[in-house]
Amino acid sequence: MMEKLLIKGEGRERLQIILKEIVGFPQATSHFGGYDVVGRVEIASGNYYVNGELWLTTGELYLLYKDLRKAYQECKGLVSYRNYEGNLEFNIGFMKLGQVEISGRYQERHDRANELIFNFCTDQSYLQETVEGLEGIHKKYGDMKGNK
Repeated sequence: MMEKLLIKGEGRERLQIILKEIVGFPQATSHFGGYDVVGRVEIASGNYYVNGELWLTTGELYLLYKDLRKAYQECKGLVSYRNYEGNLEFNIGFMKLGQVEISGRYQERHDRANELIFNFCTDQSYLQETVEGLEGIHKKYGDMKGNK
């Protein structure tokens, strides 16, 4: 079973990062932190949908986990994510009454002008699954130094 990060929105809206291959695990860590990951990103926002290639690291996901867990527990704050290639960026903003806004952009290739700018809403209760998924990835792959 492939590991994934899932942020569910209202209806069909979602942001999902699928970890297809962990490069070098457990011996070789990435200079960007953790282990290099060959992945896919799926974004559904309104009537727009993208399914694209994504390179990231488990270290980046660890930092996201750390920040999101804190904001989730406090039900406030703004959590930002950006992969090392800069082709996926998103913010998770906690608003009043448990409402959460996810906004960002994805551009599969920097040499092409195609870009999806997305925004959707969810509520804090949907993020428990996200935090738990990130916690599982952290337990298996460690922090910015990997799992050594």
